Amino acid sequence: MKPSKSLVCLQIKSISNLMHQELAGAAHCGTMMQKMFLGYLDAHEGQPVFQKDLEAAFHIRRSTATGILQIMERDGLLRLDILTAAGWETEVLSLRSGEGSGI
Repeated sequence: MKPSKSLVCLQIKSISNLMHQELAGAAHCGTMMQKMFLGYLDAHEGQPVFQKDLEAAFHIRRSTATGILQIMERDGLLRLDILTAAGWETEVLSLRSGEGSGI
């Protein structure tokens, strides 16, 4: 039985993605956007970084930033610290246990 054209294309794309990840040394290291977020946090180390800062720096919507940050926190790439000042609670982003981003 001859494989369909779409199946062959899908297999070629999968192999291409795997090769790209291996050559970039980025297998399981996060997406490009996650790496950019980590680079931003690393560059602003010691300063409070808020989600709105990332939204402005990368020109992305709030929902996009929220999704990326939730995945990064789930995967242990960063932590969200809650600060209470003047009766307001706010989340501050920081690298997990003060580690470098490893970019």
